[in-house]
Amino acid sequence: MESKIFLCGTADSELLQVNIKIPDHIQVGDFVIEYRIYDSAGNVSLPRPCFVNIVGQKSGCYDSVSGADGVTVRSYTFDDFIGQVKVSFQTYSIPDRVDIRYGNKWIYSTSPTLPNNALAPIIKRCSDVVPGDGFLGTSDVIYIDYDKSMGERVDVYLSGCLDSSTAWDYTISCVE
Repeated sequence: MESKIFLCGTADSELLQVNIKIPDHIQVGDFVIEYRIYDSAGNVSLPRPCFVNIVGQKSGCYDSVSGADGVTVRSYTFDDFIGQVKVSFQTYSIPDRVDIRYGNKWIYSTSPTLPNNALAPIIKRCSDVVPGDGFLGTSDVIYIDYDKSMGERVDVYLSGCLDSSTAWDYTISCVE
């Protein structure tokens, strides 16, 4: 089973970021995950829906992705390619966060790099973002030295701050 990160809201509008194991037979599609929250006193919340979209891992040397608020995660393999992989992103004026994981290590972040045992970057409402959180309105180009023997998968996490009209774009490609 592969671990997926989902963002859901709780009954009191607080954010809840959950690591969920998805069975292998569930590959791609739109799903509703229903959850309840229990506290130490045994109180149980009403059931809450969390709407998720699972996409498959991409292979090959080019992809272009656009998005808005919420967390978007895309995983890439590059077949037998060895060389540099280029990630270009634009987060425009409303701040968003970019994090890249390769070979089971966080190798890039618009904030201080995450510890390798971190499951996912944080997500925040735009009104709660403070300097140092890694949410920026910027553009950049990152080059990754890709060698399948060091790890096969590159994961790009784009975290659009919530409750706004944010937008972001990125492209990933092999440098010939």
